Amino acid sequence: MGWDVVPIGNLGVVQGGLQVSRKREIHALRKPYLRVANVFRDLLDLAEVKEIGLTESEFERVKLQVGDILIVEGHGNPEEIGRTSVWTGEIEECVHQNHLIRFRADKSLVLPEFLSCLLNSPSGRRRLNSTSNTTSGLNTISTKKVKEAEVPLPPLAKQAEFLERFSASRAETKIFNAATQRFEDLFASLQHRAFQGEL
Repeated sequence: MGWDVVPIGNLGVVQGGLQVSRKREIHALRKPYLRVANVFRDLLDLAEVKEIGLTESEFERVKLQVGDILIVEGHGNPEEIGRTSVWTGEIEECVHQNHLIRFRADKSLVLPEFLSCLLNSPSGRRRLNSTSNTTSGLNTISTKKVKEAEVPLPPLAKQAEFLERFSASRAETKIFNAATQRFEDLFASLQHRAFQGEL
């Protein structure tokens, strides 16, 4: 397509998170934090968000801003390494642990939602998985490898056009899934009534 291919590190700031340990219990300052269990591909599961003790300087360093991309740094399954989602600010003053790498985009160059979709695509997954290491059964990528991973960079207008189509596709998928669920519920109800001799 004639687009530039650039390292992710040239498009914003890559930042590691806080190590979780019992030593943090001494800190009076406590904040909610995200972990691997909260971050899926283009999806955040916030049903259970834990708190962590930290210092004021740590809080300033790792607090999340709307638009930050969270990248899974370590996982037992190599297919789950590098899965990403964009933080949209559902929880105030939230931070992240060290098994999540944060990328804060320069939005004059790349839209966070576009880059997250790109990294979650088959080609994006291959780019990050090829840089991962395996230690004691845990597959990991480093902040250095994330910075060095190269991605194609279309113009902002093309990124926005992709996101518009992607959002429309997801909306249609949700409608289809809801209809499918209603059909399955109806079939189960009819099946139950048939077995009970009510039909």
